[in-house]
Amino acid sequence: MGKLNVNLADNHTLELRITANRSDNILYPSSRMDARYDDSNLYTLKYTALNLAEFSKKLELQAYKTDVDHPMDTRFRMSGATTYVTNHLTTDTLGAKIMNSFDALDTKFVLGVDASQRNWDGKYYNSVGMDLGKSINDTDTKNRAMFLQSTRELSKTFQLDMNLRYDNTKITNGGALRKNSYNTLGGNVIATYSPSDSTKYFVGIGQASRVPDARELYNLGRLMDGNQALIGIPTLKKVTNREIDLGAEHSFDFGKIKSKIFYSDLKDYIYYNNNARINRFENIDATIYGLELSGAYYINDQFTLDAAYAWKKGRKDKPLND
Repeated sequence: MGKLNVNLADNHTLELRITANRSDNILYPSSRMDARYDDSNLYTLKYTALNLAEFSKKLELQAYKTDVDHPMDTRFRMSGATTYVTNHLTTDTLGAKIMNSFDALDTKFVLGVDASQRNWDGKYYNSVGMDLGKSINDTDTKNRAMFLQSTRELSKTFQLDMNLRYDNTKITNGGALRKNSYNTLGGNVIATYSPSDSTKYFVGIGQASRVPDARELYNLGRLMDGNQALIGIPTLKKVTNREIDLGAEHSFDFGKIKSKIFYSDLKDYIYYNNNARINRFENIDATIYGLELSGAYYINDQFTLDAAYAWKKGRKDKPLND
């Protein structure tokens, strides 16, 4: 990882971040293939300007690019003792985001837009280099979104945070498979009550969505007889999560402690059914609930001890289809 900051002026900064990952021989016991390597890169360029005008306390312009090279194969499996099959997947993303922070009506606002395009591509070949066909055929996911965040202190002890986001996503496949278009509206409201400087309680409720990715929609698998079959399902629906959180945080002279419980209702969760011969992804309804506990103990001015515990449980509403 690397980061470069340049102060162009008193209120103008430019930041460049680069993250690179190089991993070899990653084993996946729950999958049918292992990764020979996983090479990924993330480049981010961000420009920040402060106090440009009355309605621009902070302006952020951000551009980013990612790429991943990820070949999966069966050479460490019994089936790959003599010859093995590789599913070579690549993906890259280009994106940009603009955010403007300003104050109005005794409220702090952040207004923004972002856009991105992600490409997936994948192909099969064997250990002697024979082309065995596509695994994901040149799929583009184009996303356009706008969002609004607000924070308002209704009193010295009560704060209200509200967030709203609208997304339009279009997914096209290089083969003859169906195109998909999704519109999602998400948001949340978080109320925080602070009876003292050391204690606060919060409750939040919200909704968010995730659209299927190219693998879930269009992945072509190889069957035991060597033929290809559609493992993905082009008709998958978006996942919608509705969640409520309750929590409290208290600070002491020697540390702090925080607790939270949550309940999540998942509509059309995308589940992988390994028992199915083809079309292994499907939409199901489910619930997840749990709790989180975390704390910190200040040993002295130089050392702090942090600890955390999390527990959660998920349950499908109905059994999977065979």
